[in-house]
Amino acid sequence: MTFFMTTLSRADETSRPSELWFQIFLVLAAFLGRLSALGSWWTLDDWGQLGRPANLLPAAAGWPARILSQHWWWSLNWPLWGLNPYPQAVARMLVHAAAAWLVARIGRKCGLPPAGWFAAGLVFAATPLAFTPLYWASGIQELLAGFLALLAVERWLEGTRGAMLVAVGAAVLSFLAKESGLGLPLLLLANLWWGARIPAKDRSFALTLVALMLVVAVTEAALVATHFATGPTDPYALGGPGTILTNLGTFGWWLLSPGPLLAARVSWIMSAAGVAFFLLWGLWAGFRMPAGFPLPASSLLATLLVIAPALALRTQIHPYLAYLAVAPLSLVFASLVPWHRIDRGRWILLLALPAALWPVVSMRVRLESRNPLGLPADPVVRATSLSWSATRMIRTATRNNRAAGLDATAGLVLYQQPGGTKDTADADRFGPQWVADSELYEACGGTIGPLLATSGDVPIVWRSALTGSPAGDLVLAADATGFKVWGPVSNAVYYAAVTDVALGQFERARRHLMTAAASNPATTQFISDEGQMIVPVQLALKNLKPFVDWTVRSIGHGSSASEVGGIQDMFLHVMSSCTGKSLDELMAGSTVLIPGTAAPPPAAKEK
Repeated sequence: MTFFMTTLSRADETSRPSELWFQIFLVLAAFLGRLSALGSWWTLDDWGQLGRPANLLPAAAGWPARILSQHWWWSLNWPLWGLNPYPQAVARMLVHAAAAWLVARIGRKCGLPPAGWFAAGLVFAATPLAFTPLYWASGIQELLAGFLALLAVERWLEGTRGAMLVAVGAAVLSFLAKESGLGLPLLLLANLWWGARIPAKDRSFALTLVALMLVVAVTEAALVATHFATGPTDPYALGGPGTILTNLGTFGWWLLSPGPLLAARVSWIMSAAGVAFFLLWGLWAGFRMPAGFPLPASSLLATLLVIAPALALRTQIHPYLAYLAVAPLSLVFASLVPWHRIDRGRWILLLALPAALWPVVSMRVRLESRNPLGLPADPVVRATSLSWSATRMIRTATRNNRAAGLDATAGLVLYQQPGGTKDTADADRFGPQWVADSELYEACGGTIGPLLATSGDVPIVWRSALTGSPAGDLVLAADATGFKVWGPVSNAVYYAAVTDVALGQFERARRHLMTAAASNPATTQFISDEGQMIVPVQLALKNLKPFVDWTVRSIGHGSSASEVGGIQDMFLHVMSSCTGKSLDELMAGSTVLIPGTAAPPPAAKEK
């Protein structure tokens, strides 16, 4: 303990002027290295956070979980900036830079030499685990919780009553931001046990503050437990000891990864390596503790407390959940280096330049990485890209609709084609209002993102079928990369019918063609553009004969001969418009009911 107390005393000595430049460089490197975050846009949970202050969603009842980062933060920013993403992106970058600075200050108070605490701050500033919190607006939860927790630790190490009161305030706010800081009371209690520099007359006062923080932390943890569904089939389902051990290894692997890309799926070998890393860390901490150096033990405890709330989760495990855990890890790494043997000028160059450039490279690689489909490989980047292109298309389409002098009261229909058998069955069962939680749907926040993008000027709905939609509503059809413009419902039903036939969903095609007949009773008026198709038109051409033959077999099973003849005639004209082929070419080899001819006899039933 004597060694630890001595190093703390040294850390409190007046800083040399050169150390001030180290801190300035550290903050600038942490901020400027993340400038790519300015290219972000709202996506996923962001739309729900924006929807509450915009009065599109009801305000939370009572005292909700994460009230600081999910409610107060957004209620403050929405009136100031609206949908402008840049101020919030700058704020996130500033919070991260301040957190890196606090890591350096904590390292200094723990007795690290200038090179050591400077290195610890740079490691934290450059971590690839900061990418998602910085690029995703909802990542402010991780950033605020991390910054406030680090502020609490830094102030607690100061040792005075005033500093400890500030630490309590920062800790409570960290609890209200996210769960990564809920273990602070236990960490600060261990700090008291291991000989923190707090006068004996103030220890009762410090214990009282720890007890107060513990009560608030337990209360917030209870709120979180009731807020997130954790049943066996829920998104936040909890596992047993095997899940905890696997997740511990997963987080260990991510913490050790320099980036820029992190393993999306951690193999059992990686997980075993992560568990081994924590075991070695624990052995080293146990070896160093009797020698009067508690930093390895306190850092290990801090890391485990940060990731503890997520260890039991079966599925919702993400690298950014360990963002705050990088802070104690960076302090441990810095303490391993014999800084007194390294020339000052050389270590400045060896540390400063790579650490300042690595975040820039890391951000660009993550942003430009692509999956086999050519879409961004990172899920948050992909969702951001989808959200940006979708909301841009929605704004453009509605603006063009008004410029063309069309019905100003017409709504906007976001059409989602059911993809598989299960989705088709669900759409038939629950009706046109049912849609699947596709990547595009979630990226747009359902209807919240489109409503905010259009300032709520037009009614917007998602639908899996166009039956029952007003003929004048504008339809945008979802595909893998955004939306295609299908025009008003009276025209879009033909696109939908072609898509249905291409996917072999013949009954849906029949319903859409019946809707088209009701919208256009006199003639088939279809304005088509192959570039606006969400499936290749050749698939529809391939399924044309099976569809026409299917319509004949439906006679006597809910459809009349005249109805079938009208559907065939309409769809053949639609396919002629799409493909440029003549009606004779399209009718070749199919059983087509020419108006005025008798229906063929029904096929004999199999015995």
